[in-house]
Amino acid sequence: MEASGLVDAIVDPVDPFDGPYTLDVSSLGAEKPIPVEKLEKARGKKCYLHLSHPFEGENELTGLIEDVDEESVKLILTNKGRKKKVELERRYVDRAHLAV
Repeated sequence: MEASGLVDAIVDPVDPFDGPYTLDVSSLGAEKPIPVEKLEKARGKKCYLHLSHPFEGENELTGLIEDVDEESVKLILTNKGRKKKVELERRYVDRAHLAV
């Protein structure tokens, strides 16, 4: 609500719209995108990764990013309570976002 009030204070005096309007202010939320070139910032966080080349038959993986370097991404996957550490080639990660 604070952001809406700040924007209203700027927009209302200018009155740029003909007729009534609704101002929606939102954030990227809990699952915001992560630029692939900045995956290091996601270390220790649960993320969804989309791969351009499948890893063990999967193009989409969700897990905790354990480590990232120039060549690889180490991910901890959890399936039915069992944890599995995998190492992915970083060049194959083409999209990423935080996961809840």
